[in-house]
Amino acid sequence: GEVPRIYVDERQGAILPYIKDCDRKARTGKALFKQLLHPCTVDEFEKTHFQKQALLVKRSHHDDEDDGDGAEFYSSYFTEASLRELLRSKGGLPFLESITLNKIVKTGKKGKRVRRNMNSNLDGTTEVAKEEDVWRRFNDDGCSMRVLHPQRHNAKLLRMIVALEEHFECLVGCNLYYTPPGSQGFAAHYDDVDVFVLQVKGKKTWSLFPSRNEQEVLPLFSSGDFDEEELGKPCEVDLGPGDLLYLPRGAIHRARTDKAGSSLHLTISANHLNTWANLLEDALPEALREATESCPEMRMTPPRGYFRYAGCVNSDQDGAERQRFLQIAEGLCSVVMQHVTAAVGGQETPMDHAADAMNARFQAARAFPLFGKSAAASSGRQQAAEPLEDGSELRLRKSGCARLMVSGDRAVLHHCFNNSASDHASGEERPWANDPKRDARLEFQIDDAPLLEEITKCVKAKRVDAFPCEEGEEDVRREVLTAAVQAGILEVVGGEAEAEAQEGSAKKKQRKK
Repeated sequence: GEVPRIYVDERQGAILPYIKDCDRKARTGKALFKQLLHPCTVDEFEKTHFQKQALLVKRSHHDDEDDGDGAEFYSSYFTEASLRELLRSKGGLPFLESITLNKIVKTGKKGKRVRRNMNSNLDGTTEVAKEEDVWRRFNDDGCSMRVLHPQRHNAKLLRMIVALEEHFECLVGCNLYYTPPGSQGFAAHYDDVDVFVLQVKGKKTWSLFPSRNEQEVLPLFSSGDFDEEELGKPCEVDLGPGDLLYLPRGAIHRARTDKAGSSLHLTISANHLNTWANLLEDALPEALREATESCPEMRMTPPRGYFRYAGCVNSDQDGAERQRFLQIAEGLCSVVMQHVTAAVGGQETPMDHAADAMNARFQAARAFPLFGKSAAASSGRQQAAEPLEDGSELRLRKSGCARLMVSGDRAVLHHCFNNSASDHASGEERPWANDPKRDARLEFQIDDAPLLEEITKCVKAKRVDAFPCEEGEEDVRREVLTAAVQAGILEVVGGEAEAEAQEGSAKKKQRKK
């Protein structure tokens, strides 16, 4: 219910710059985020607002939505025309998976407001939404249209998502909402993600309610629909074209249009299941195993008879045996927690392995990380058709898009260069086929880990013969590097073969002269 801090963008007719090419050193995302937040700085956002306080950037300074200063701000990425084109997508949009139609209606004598789902065509079919029926539901029935993952169908919007995933270093989602005049599509609720609302067209009033209790601050899972009579007094925020509203994870909200016109906005979401709790969820099982191996007390049998004073039915007891039982358990938990950040047999800790596991999941789900010139096929896996030479120079196609993870006796290189727009944020694990041109990971012997680590750090071009390998293992090195080029992780940027080609080209030009 706290009023968001308001930043006013005074630039006249500003338009969010279209990203023509992405930076190989992963700096594109921050530049785009800076433009989205202007005049709030990225540093100020992270210190003051991130997961703490709502933020509102105002660009709509005029009452006329068509002539407002922010009317074209997001036009480089998405417009109402983009939505209409999206609804005409080849094969259509499946109900529930890609599109939903909802509205809030009053029911009963008390006029309680509830959500009604109308996810069907007028003939009753529920598989794929028909464009003409979607518009009838919108215009005649007053349904709010929600399109899930529009970036899968819109290349310009996908560029924004790619850039923001680069900046946030986590999966970034997107939905669009088109709401008719005088309507509300969803009841008050909170989400399990940080949300950035980008108002593309029209106006919408957002009601922000105070959290009900401490347990619902930064929740791990989204809520159901709330009865507003059970919530505190909200503050109301009006969004116009070009405006941006940031809502921390867990902020209770609902939005509605007035009778003057419809509203189109995008929601950009980040940090789903990206918390300390999720990291510890990965780290604790390993810490428990290591504590069990190193501490004999962990392997002792609990005292005989503890069933009589432990368990739900005995939780109201307060005897000496029960207290002693809980004290031992508390002490053993401390041993486990010490192992969470303790390196056993090396420099790696369970928290390091948990970070690797989180990153591997991110690489598997994120969008293909390149676009523009950097995504050209000539700089990718097609280069592997030519054998690598010792003098060939290689480098990462993009920083932060490949992660080494040790799993048992295997060294695994997770990456996102085989990802496609159609499965972005799908949550589905692709089957592993031991094919560098298709898989989301490359698996090698544990002895290859130093070479794989060097691959992940190879921002500057390096000769093939400069990558580490044991004496007599040069062929293995070439095989691993070739697989990395085939997967699109590395690109060939120079070397003997390229020098020869350049020399041949120069000779041809000389002969023509």
